[in-house]
Amino acid sequence: MSCETELAHRPNNSTGHVDGVKRLLTIMVQLRDKENGCPWDLEQDFSSLTSSVLEEAYEVVDAVRSKENQKIEEELGDLLFAIIFYAQIGSETGAFSFNSIAQLVAEKMIRRHPHIFADGEKVALAQQQRINWEQSKNQEHKGTQTSIFQRLTWGLPALSLANKANNYDPGLGDAKSSGQVFNLQSELQDIIRKIKLQRTNEDMEELFGSLLYEVTRLASSHAIDPELALRNYIQSKVKSWDSNSSSDPHSINNTSKRDK
Repeated sequence: MSCETELAHRPNNSTGHVDGVKRLLTIMVQLRDKENGCPWDLEQDFSSLTSSVLEEAYEVVDAVRSKENQKIEEELGDLLFAIIFYAQIGSETGAFSFNSIAQLVAEKMIRRHPHIFADGEKVALAQQQRINWEQSKNQEHKGTQTSIFQRLTWGLPALSLANKANNYDPGLGDAKSSGQVFNLQSELQDIIRKIKLQRTNEDMEELFGSLLYEVTRLASSHAIDPELALRNYIQSKVKSWDSNSSSDPHSINNTSKRDK
């Protein structure tokens, strides 16, 4: 049993109808107590928790896809705990607290929704609101993020990162053209040629990267999220394997051979 699970099941920690967030904050303080806390929790820092935050976020996405409210609730709780973990470490160093995090995002939401909280012009369409949001975001970062490189979130999965980068691509409007399809064909032909020539992995890596980026460009030009598109396809593919394997124990191997 993990430290968190054990602590949550202790009778003397039952707080009845006490506010859930306050209870979770109190639990986190106990887990990080230097004398009586959990050894694993005490070892963690900002860097060591990054993989956990990513995993919890992905599990929320999986739960949403399942359309099971109980599962969504559970996974959102795990993600909230990861945020509170960061907030506790921040409060220990005096950098920030859970309250300061909440206040910061509250102020940001008010600032970016002037049509709701101020005397800004009313917005009827969600598309216009997205434009206004980006304009407000750019204004906030003016002087601090002077390059496209600084504006991108490099911790994103590669397909999502490419999709974001496409927003700054001046040639994206031409990506629907036949020339873009030709670029994809050309990249693929280069890869096939270099495979036959047995080129180095370094050469191949650059080519595959270029090919994948061109695919994301084409997807973005058609308002398709490449990350979501690939996830949906993988899910349907794996489900087909599971369906086949239920009737034929050798079907997964057969499917793999057919896919080669």
